[in-house]
Amino acid sequence: MQREERVMDASLDAVLQRVVDIKGSLQELLVKIEREGEQGDWPSYLNSFSVISAQKQINIHNRVVKHVMDLVNTAREEWETETAARTSQPQTCSLNETQALVAALGTGKGFKIRAPPPGPSPTIQQPPPQNQA
Repeated sequence: MQREERVMDASLDAVLQRVVDIKGSLQELLVKIEREGEQGDWPSYLNSFSVISAQKQINIHNRVVKHVMDLVNTAREEWETETAARTSQPQTCSLNETQALVAALGTGKGFKIRAPPPGPSPTIQQPPPQNQA
């Protein structure tokens, strides 16, 4: 628990420092706009704002990665639970029986020859020849 608290404190400190940096950049930008007015260097203004835009993209990326990690961890936990449940079930097949079945299918060993059923044997009946006159 202490480790998680330390990580949380470090993260919070980093976020606060970043907010202070962004606030300072925005204040500098406002001062430049007030002083220079129309003669200001707009590319430098845009560079100041690119820092903010990049930070937004990083935050969105971090949220997406965190969400994907949550999904992966959930799926992994479910998979491990299913695997544990499967290993606790008794075995439903026998290796000896499987080998005997494969041998019987491959070589015919162990098959019983069935006797034909009693009675007339099935034959193909041909129609009687027709006389043509």
